[in-house]
Amino acid sequence: MIYTSLRSIREAIKSTSRRSIPGLLELIDLYCKLKFKLDYFDVLLNSPEHIVEILKRLYTPEVVENIIREIFIIPIVSVIGISDSKRLVELAVREPVAFKEELKKLLETKNYS
Repeated sequence: MIYTSLRSIREAIKSTSRRSIPGLLELIDLYCKLKFKLDYFDVLLNSPEHIVEILKRLYTPEVVENIIREIFIIPIVSVIGISDSKRLVELAVREPVAFKEELKKLLETKNYS
């Protein structure tokens, strides 16, 4: 059950990114694998600040916020079944460590971790 749920979130992220910003998730994943020896999903769950930093090197803060919302937060909240995506986006971009803790709480509450 737990593995399936995390897999559902991963698949939702992959599907959403392909539709909204093709190729970007693959670029992020490649960078994460080269730099951290982990895939993007493990980095997102354990060190989301690294993903934010990757994006900040490429885009303006407003674009980074939109990317985080579109390819990460919207799929996560849709699978988990919550509606407060704005707060999660703000945490992810401005306070990644707090975002990581909030995400872990949400996953534990919903029995996804």
